[in-house]
Parts: sequence; structure tokens; C-alpha cells
Amino acid sequence: MRNIRVKRSPERLSLSLPKHVKDTIAHAADMEGRSITDFVAAAAALAAHNVIESETITRLSLEAGAKLVRAIESPSEPTPGLIKLLADS
Repeated sequence: MRNIRVKRSPERLSLSLPKHVKDTIAHAADMEGRSITDFVAAAAALAAHNVIESETITRLSLEAGAKLVRAIESPSEPTPGLIKLLADS
């Protein structure tokens, strides 16, 4: 896990965990020399960042990227269906 440090703030988050999960988290936090709170906050922040990034960034293969560039640079004529759709909206 990236070594993310989370600054302390007055915001609170409570959760209940099975004992074995808490023990695993405590062990991992101890291995990194961090508090459970810091470890969990950093892990949650990283997970949230990863979800947001994966849901907002579109990745294309080189082939798909080249196709997109060609379509932007040389757009085709609108089809009758597209013209009708735009006229109806």
C-alpha cells in the first residue's frame, strides 16, 4: 500500500468489524509502525481514490485511441436518424 498519511481532523467514522478482521488490521498497522486509526484512514482514502479514478478516467488501447482521433479529425456526415433525433430534442 502506498504510504499515505492522513492528517487528524474532527471528522469521525465508526464501524463494527469481526474480531479477526480487526486483529488483522492491527497486525498490519503494527508492522508499519502506525496506529490502527491511521492505517484504516489511509487504506480507506486510497481505496476511495482508486474507485474515483477508475470511474472517471477512460483508458483506451492505442488502436482505439487512434480510431477516436481519426473520428474527431474527420467526422462523418450525420445520418438521417441523427438529424431527426437532434431535431426532435
